[in-house]
Amino acid sequence: MPGSRIVRLDGTVEDDLANSVVAQLLVLSDISPSADILLLVESAGGSVAAGMAIYDTMQYVPCDVATCAVGLTAGMGQFLVSAGAPGKRFAERDARLVMVEIRAGDRDPADAAMDAATDRTRREVADVAALHMGRDPAFVHAAWKAHPQREFGAEEARVYGLVDHVVERAPGGR
Repeated sequence: MPGSRIVRLDGTVEDDLANSVVAQLLVLSDISPSADILLLVESAGGSVAAGMAIYDTMQYVPCDVATCAVGLTAGMGQFLVSAGAPGKRFAERDARLVMVEIRAGDRDPADAAMDAATDRTRREVADVAALHMGRDPAFVHAAWKAHPQREFGAEEARVYGLVDHVVERAPGGR
């Protein structure tokens, strides 16, 4: 895979980073709609809304978006790695993946509208995660309830269904 078709998501998933990743995915898919893009992810997580913008673009572009976890990949970072094209989800041998339950964060618990929106978002993200893991959504909901933050080594992540392959170095890397 040529280096020019590699997009790096490095850091907290926030609007500016998401906008950059989305733009790169769209440009690369426009240049060559049938050639794979590799999304390298090293992120401790971040905004669900920003992450879902990247996810939606990954699903929208006509080419496959392969993914690879490098270093620590948690929360939305882990979600995006797991949402790569089937059979093209990688983790470097020493990568650590952390599956994290979607949380509302610090806010007034009396805000019922926010509670409902958070519950809906949690269900939707869990359903999508289950789809990419080849699991029933109830499995992901139960896993989050039992372990709101669960860490995996690369091989454990493969067995669990978060990635398809463990590699010595990122595909397309040197």
